[in-house]
Amino acid sequence: MTVLSKIIKSLRWLLLPLGIVHWCILQIRHFCFDRGVFAVKKLPVPVISIGNIQMGGTGKTPFVQMCIDLLQEEYRLGILSRGYGRKSREHFIISANPEQKNLPEIDEIGDEPSMLLWRLKTGALGIGAGRYQVGRKLLAAQAVDLILLDDGFQHRGLERDLDICLIDVSRWHSHPFLFPFSQLRDVKNALRRAGIIVLTKGGNFPERESKLTAWISEKYQQTVFIGRFQTDQFEKLDGRIISRDAIKKGRVGAFCGIANPLNFFNGIEREGMTLSYRRHFSDHQEYNKIVLEKINHETAELSSVLVTEKDAVKLLNNPWLPEALAAKIVVMKIHFKVTNEKLFLKKMQLILEKI
Repeated sequence: MTVLSKIIKSLRWLLLPLGIVHWCILQIRHFCFDRGVFAVKKLPVPVISIGNIQMGGTGKTPFVQMCIDLLQEEYRLGILSRGYGRKSREHFIISANPEQKNLPEIDEIGDEPSMLLWRLKTGALGIGAGRYQVGRKLLAAQAVDLILLDDGFQHRGLERDLDICLIDVSRWHSHPFLFPFSQLRDVKNALRRAGIIVLTKGGNFPERESKLTAWISEKYQQTVFIGRFQTDQFEKLDGRIISRDAIKKGRVGAFCGIANPLNFFNGIEREGMTLSYRRHFSDHQEYNKIVLEKINHETAELSSVLVTEKDAVKLLNNPWLPEALAAKIVVMKIHFKVTNEKLFLKKMQLILEKI
């Protein structure tokens, strides 16, 4: 850590009084929702909310993709998402489109909703800040059995039948202070509302994961599930599969625009690859001409450049992507796996029986 970083880290504690005010505001807000002071609207179909109490990077999108895969063979799904980071404020209702034809631009609906839409075989995706209003529009346009509310843990204005909360173990702090003193964006006692709690990214922190599991189980009387990311395969941007051995033969680099890049870089190295180059951009990074030309220059001596699926949706068909860089891009395809999947589905079944 540089001297400047140490100074900045120390100075942020000057903001502690404001942090306490922020903490109190969140407590009052939750109290008002709990006591019915603030209105809560209900959709006519069951709603399962999937979210977190941290500042992104918990693995929420891969988890929602897993839920889509588990549920869509039996149920017609609707997905509601705010579409964080998109340029448009317009509401979108997009029917599942396996052939990916005539879809809105990525910057209109957001990178994460685009990933979810690619996974959806039936049903529809609704995008907009007012999730209740978008939900009504979705139900008017498409018959669905069940709605998954993406990043909905703090969106308490919409009633849900089940709250699933993900926690990134690698960025968990024992103290109660919110961002910027930790990665928390919500108070810890909000976990009492969660019907299912899933710990993620704890593989390199077994002791912390064990202690957190015990703390949650004792304090909230909840079954805690452990989530792991597993690599499926590696693909070129055009969908061609490339083997690990083929990638390892040359020099390898990686870049990403996600909230927790260390997990991505560590995952690559767990596959036995040594990174000669790594670059991290802010979450929901826009890959424009300047950014891509810089990456192209920096990776000129590399054979393969790995990216996440979240980055890939913004690189595919990107007019600013240099041909030389496009030829090197390799997408690391992962899937989310939860321990004790049968028990996980059994707990969800209590909600699905309402359908």
